[in-house]
Amino acid sequence: MKRFNNISIYRIIATICVLQFHIFYILYDRAIPWEMLLSKGVQGLTALSGFLYSQKLITDNKKFYLGNLVKLMIPALIVVGFIVTWDVIYMAINNSWDWMMFATHRAYGGRIITQVDNYYYLAYIIVCYLITPVLQRNDKWSVVAVVSVIATEVAVGFFFGPAMIAVTYVAGYYIGKKYFKIYTNPEEKYSFKSLIQWSLILLVSIGCYYLIKTYNFGDSYFLSNLHNLTNNIIATVFGVATLFFGLMMFKPLNKFKGLPLFKYTDKLALIIYLMNQAFMCGAMSITRWVEPMWLVTILIYVFTIASSVLLLFISELVLKSIYNRPKKVEQNVQES
Repeated sequence: MKRFNNISIYRIIATICVLQFHIFYILYDRAIPWEMLLSKGVQGLTALSGFLYSQKLITDNKKFYLGNLVKLMIPALIVVGFIVTWDVIYMAINNSWDWMMFATHRAYGGRIITQVDNYYYLAYIIVCYLITPVLQRNDKWSVVAVVSVIATEVAVGFFFGPAMIAVTYVAGYYIGKKYFKIYTNPEEKYSFKSLIQWSLILLVSIGCYYLIKTYNFGDSYFLSNLHNLTNNIIATVFGVATLFFGLMMFKPLNKFKGLPLFKYTDKLALIIYLMNQAFMCGAMSITRWVEPMWLVTILIYVFTIASSVLLLFISELVLKSIYNRPKKVEQNVQES
């Protein structure tokens, strides 16, 4: 698929938002006002994934599933291997063998430094892959499909909030199915009206977010879950709105040739996200020697990006070896 500048720019911004959210949430003693809005970059990236997959024609479901699982799990396993290695080195240096470090480690004012326990998000990405052929098959019945999928996810989201993440994928898919050219093709008429509409949706969702955060539904199980579900619905709307607001804002840049750097930033987004889903206690330990938070933030950015580039290089080598292997087998058969 052709690369579009507005998509690449949005992906970079959303990835930075998620990274900065984790830095705020974990390292600062007090919550930064509106810090949780930065975390909605996750919903934006998920909606973007649905938006892009809406343009793919799936003719072989098995090939589609296996191909995407390989592309997803190889980087994930490499990152996990990196994390485990880093943790073992960290524990050896400190002579403190806390094996729970591989799961969740509490530190810095009670905030949780997330490790592989937060990789449940990969399950939702896999669910999005699984329902993509179903969404494609029901294009003629899009309203029924959208309502059915979203209703199911909302019901599940009442008990387990992260399930609502998949709603953003479905929303991105169907919006992309109908309006992909409008958001990407510079020759299409620029819709100022759409920009205003997404702006209003953003403002309304921010207002609702503020109300939900300041209003207590109650402490009972039902009311607490209802509060969380409402918060997740607002987060879903906010995430989708930021995506299409961003695509409209940066659409004029699609007239120009994309930067070669975008080819790598697009691939890095997943690994950087995986790295942030698994913050290393060793990386966070720099706060023992470096006090200014601005310097800590810079060091974490440098560490995350540098290690992500290295892991991307390894991941690309592994993926190439996997995809080239069948070709070599076919060549040997033909020669024999």
